[in-house]
Amino acid sequence: MQQSVSGDSLKEKLRWGAIGLGLKVLASVLRWASKRDAMLGRAIREYQGTYRFESGDGEYARHLVFAGGRVFARKQKPEEVHFTFTLHQPDALGFSSRPDQLLEILIGNKIGQTGNLYYVYQFGFIMSLLERYFTSRRRQPKGAVNNA
Repeated sequence: MQQSVSGDSLKEKLRWGAIGLGLKVLASVLRWASKRDAMLGRAIREYQGTYRFESGDGEYARHLVFAGGRVFARKQKPEEVHFTFTLHQPDALGFSSRPDQLLEILIGNKIGQTGNLYYVYQFGFIMSLLERYFTSRRRQPKGAVNNA
C-alpha cells in the first residue's frame, strides 16, 4: 500500500534531504582542509561536539558531529547533543540568505537555539579557520603549501 505524500510534506522531505547533503559536504570539506591546514587540523582533533539541526515540530533532524579528530554528518540521533538549532521558518533560510540577514533571522525567531553557547563559539572558530584557509589559498601562488 502506497502512502500519499502532500506537497508540503514532500517539500519538507526534500528540504531536509538538502540540509543533510549540505552538512555532509561541509564535513567533507572540513576533513579535506584539516589535512592541509595545521591550525584547522589541530582544532578538529582537539574538539568534541555534536550539533542538531531540527525542524520546528521535531519531525526532521540532521546532526554534525566532531569526535575523535573526525567530523561527519548523520541522520540518526547521537547519544549526546551539545547544541540544537531549531529551524522554525525554513523558507526564510534559503540559499539566498546573506550574512547580514543573520541577525534578522535570529531576532525573528526563525531559528531557535538551545544548549551551551561554548559550542556555538567553537563552531564559529572552526568555520573562521576554514575561511582563513580558503582565503590564504586564493592569495598563494600555485604549488605553494599552507603550513600555518
